[in-house]
Amino acid sequence: MEKHKLNSIALLIFFFCGFINAHSGYHSESHAKSWQLSENNKTFKADYIALIKDIVLLKDPKTGVVYEYPLTDFVMEDQFLILKRHELTAHINANLALPIPVKKGTSGLKMTKGNVNISLILLLLLVASLVPIKME
Repeated sequence: MEKHKLNSIALLIFFFCGFINAHSGYHSESHAKSWQLSENNKTFKADYIALIKDIVLLKDPKTGVVYEYPLTDFVMEDQFLILKRHELTAHINANLALPIPVKKGTSGLKMTKGNVNISLILLLLLVASLVPIKME
């Protein structure tokens, strides 16, 4: 009976560890930046989308509405940031067009006879530890 309790506790700890390492938060969190227009000092939060022919596309994180502003409407610091982001996007897109090199002959996963044997032994030990032993 005592061994059965230990097995149950070990199993609970095993499953609980998966929940402890999980993180909180959403994967779709907005990384909105505060942008400032130079003419009226208007400040607003939005996500950068793109720069197309000197028109900046920004998306409101709350409503999802996409706004268009001329690049020259922004303060100098924001213009610089927009141009840097545009340059980075262009660089990434240019490199994505290049073919991906393929290595031949290796799969990355090496299954040797020793590795398979160790895996089978560990699997058998796990199954054996979960089976309750009846003592008379």
